[in-house]
Amino acid sequence: TVCLMMYTSGTMGLPKCVQLMHYNILSQQSAMRVLWKLDENDRFLSYLPWHHSFGGIYEKYAALYNGAVLSLDSGHGKDVDQMLANWRRVRPTVFFSVPRIYQQIVTRMMQDPDIEKVIFHPELRFVFTAAAPLPKRISDVFVRHNIPVYEGWGLTETTPCCTVTDPSVVRESGVVGKPIPGVSLKLDCEGEIFVRGPNVMRGYFKNPEETRKVLSDDCWFATGDVGDFTETGLRLI
Repeated sequence: TVCLMMYTSGTMGLPKCVQLMHYNILSQQSAMRVLWKLDENDRFLSYLPWHHSFGGIYEKYAALYNGAVLSLDSGHGKDVDQMLANWRRVRPTVFFSVPRIYQQIVTRMMQDPDIEKVIFHPELRFVFTAAAPLPKRISDVFVRHNIPVYEGWGLTETTPCCTVTDPSVVRESGVVGKPIPGVSLKLDCEGEIFVRGPNVMRGYFKNPEETRKVLSDDCWFATGDVGDFTETGLRLI
């Protein structure tokens, strides 16, 4: 049964309505439970918009699936001072964000040492980044405080996460880690990345022509992204 209809951003042409099944979302959360051990004691401070897959699928359902507390940032991620005030109140144990917000947080810490104590409270377990490469100088700030930094890659059509980095491995620019449990990757002769697994969508709503372009008969999804494999995982080009 289709659980969620979510439109792509349209960066690759006209927006398309992605049909995601219950098992797509559940498979994703089952895989992440193996990696992260989230539970009802975790607290999220969320600003990511729910009409995008990062916040609307990945973060939101991670909280719901594991019974965690999901607090919404009243500044909607647009007011770093309001976010820091909310951070002080919520004391998130995990935080999901795009690099821009991490950069703003680190800048404020450099301006005010007290903010550093607010961010790196004893219960903060890890942070997660996606959507763009996180500069190493930013991630190094978290590493110095012994906070693991995870980076992931995926698309709306893959519910969305396909790969996650290992925080015990030194981060490399552009490397987005290895496939999460249950997901397989391959490259064609031109380096395009293909994905197969229980996270791959059913297809585009009432758009069989576009579906056939990206989804093969044996369920490999053509992402349109190009990369190569390294010892530490997939590198995006």
